[in-house]
Amino acid sequence: MASDKLNHQISFFENNTLKQDDMIEKTVNTVIPKITVNIMNNIEKRKPTDESKYNIRYYQNKIYLKENTRELDFNTFVDMVSNQGALWKSSLLIGGSKNDNFKCAYVLSLDFDEGIKFDDFIKEAKKIKLEPTFIYETYSSEANFNKFRAVYRLDEPIYDKQLKTELQLKLMNIFPNCDKHCKDLSRLWVGGKNLVYYNLNNTLNIDTLNSLTTNIKFDTGKIKINDKSINSISGNKSSYNNTKVAPFKKHKLNYPIDLGLVKNNCMLYDDFTNGKRLDHMEIYHL
Repeated sequence: MASDKLNHQISFFENNTLKQDDMIEKTVNTVIPKITVNIMNNIEKRKPTDESKYNIRYYQNKIYLKENTRELDFNTFVDMVSNQGALWKSSLLIGGSKNDNFKCAYVLSLDFDEGIKFDDFIKEAKKIKLEPTFIYETYSSEANFNKFRAVYRLDEPIYDKQLKTELQLKLMNIFPNCDKHCKDLSRLWVGGKNLVYYNLNNTLNIDTLNSLTTNIKFDTGKIKINDKSINSISGNKSSYNNTKVAPFKKHKLNYPIDLGLVKNNCMLYDDFTNGKRLDHMEIYHL
């Protein structure tokens, strides 16, 4: 069950018809979806410190356990993370806290700690129709220096960890002000002290994200997938010229490949042979 605080937050903004900077959207008459998540209560109600008994290692060693793997309705999840500071994983992990323990993902998350304002981020996200589902303020955030996390609810769960990584990197490149270190599948996220934006109806569609990353200008810099460096797109240069992948070893095939069969069964290869421009992630995957 969501707390009275969350109910009050939703009710307040619904009754004021979004006049308060459009921060929390209506969720009335909406079926509340469920999410299975690794999540733990924040014992000290603050960001864990190295000196405390309840440090990051304490939570990392316990958060994947059965008692901390919970099915929650999304409102309860938002409330625990945003208002109660719960620690959580953006990927569902089973049997351990490492990337190899990935099971699936219901959300993607971004971290902003360089002072960009909440409303500036929301305005930019709305311009490209990529608003998050909710935003929460971190413990170290201040009125004149905002720090927050933006969380996107996927319209369907992801069961492929490579796909989860690729989508995370694409989302991070769209918003260059986010923390570039937050791409790890098994990252532990610390909850916050206040919910500043919530629209349950905002979901992230994979095709929408792919279409945006084909046209949006990216910042320069290197990102990694599976420890291989790839240059992100810069300016209007072709993604073909900016993609650098570690060289593949040549292998002699002992069996014939029916490219017609590949074309019929692989949408990506079909797009490539039909001359569709692929972005750098798609080229790498192909």
